[in-house]
Amino acid sequence: MLGSDETIIPPDELLKNDPGKAAPDEVPAMPEAGAPDASNFWDNLPSPDKLGPDWKDTTNPKNQTGNYRQFENSKTGDKIEFDKGQPGKPGWRGQDHYHRFNPKSTGDNDKYLDSKGNPVPKGSEASHLPVKPQPSLLNKIFNFLFGPLPKPARPAIPEET
Repeated sequence: MLGSDETIIPPDELLKNDPGKAAPDEVPAMPEAGAPDASNFWDNLPSPDKLGPDWKDTTNPKNQTGNYRQFENSKTGDKIEFDKGQPGKPGWRGQDHYHRFNPKSTGDNDKYLDSKGNPVPKGSEASHLPVKPQPSLLNKIFNFLFGPLPKPARPAIPEET
């Protein structure tokens, strides 16, 4: 039991007074129900139509090819570009993938961020973030009831020449 001379300090005041802690308004929000887990979002990017309501299509209307689309997250400010894989093309040109723009970029040597948020050069392997197939509702139910099936080894993507 608290004595009469003890004061209860609300948790948000504790955080504000501790320089080593973030204030409550600086703590990242938990993903909304059904949204991808933010901790591994960049390793499990869905197709553009499943990015979620916070991602706004900012593609230039003059984009004639339709091979790429750009998006900006209205909550985080993150900007990404989706490149549509072209059938029969080698390497990344034949595979759907994203690039995550580095907001502090000074040029091509640090133009993008890898899946962990580290600056990487344009054209580097790490700058390509593959689209991961998202499980269907039936797969989610199966995995819930029986556990996931073992994943086959992913083949390496050949380097472009």
